[in-house]
Amino acid sequence: MSENKNYIYIGPTVARMGLVKSTLVLGVNPPPQLLSLMELKPVIRSLFVPTERVAEARKSMVIEGSIEWIAAQEVVKENQRISNEERGK
Repeated sequence: MSENKNYIYIGPTVARMGLVKSTLVLGVNPPPQLLSLMELKPVIRSLFVPTERVAEARKSMVIEGSIEWIAAQEVVKENQRISNEERGK
């Protein structure tokens, strides 16, 4: 992420993970709660796109195998993993 750009999160909303679709992130640093998630699953960074690329990236979200599609699937899997842990599975 670049200091001079604003980013929008285009992935699925998962409130427990601090991910809310269309959230604007100003500059280089995402909110602190997202840093650990991004370290765990670096591909999730690709769901934070520069504002000028939002339309293009959203189109890519529906193309199976695109980096945005893969990243969104990782968010869903991580959410399921957390849910399973909370249920004791």
